[in-house]
Amino acid sequence: MILALAAAFQLAIAVPDTAPPRTLVVKDATRSVSLTVLETASGPLVRADQLKPILGITVSHLMGERWMLIVGGSAIQVEQGLRVAKVGDDSFQLASAPEVRKGVLWVPLQLVAELVPRVVANLIWDADRTELRAFSSVNRFGDDAPAPRRESATSSPRPRSGPTDPAPTPGA
Repeated sequence: MILALAAAFQLAIAVPDTAPPRTLVVKDATRSVSLTVLETASGPLVRADQLKPILGITVSHLMGERWMLIVGGSAIQVEQGLRVAKVGDDSFQLASAPEVRKGVLWVPLQLVAELVPRVVANLIWDADRTELRAFSSVNRFGDDAPAPRRESATSSPRPRSGPTDPAPTPGA
């Protein structure tokens, strides 16, 4: 019995983990992009510039270890090695720090899943599918349209005068 258990343990160690790499799907109504999530000792990371096709993100190296991500008109500042992201005067704690690998910024998956949808109005995170969805419009229904004219049930519609109708006379 002990020999069988020891053999099973050795077999489990010898067989490599063949789990597929985790992916992040970023999509809108017409396109979908699958990004590889880099598993690190500090936590999962996503390459920031690969979010550009759907989110239109701009990634800029400011100076030193500081970087700026601009998405949906919001600027998110991060610094390599620090577990904090800043949006304006607000600071947000990150589960892991951003990293720079071969000159490319990798950000924690948490930043993409939690912070970006918080500061950009037309995004939603689906944790079950590891999916970030972008909607085509940031306006809510009717925000930019004039309100329709409504008439009460008791009032009768006003007659419209056309080019051939005489002008109404006062007191009539």
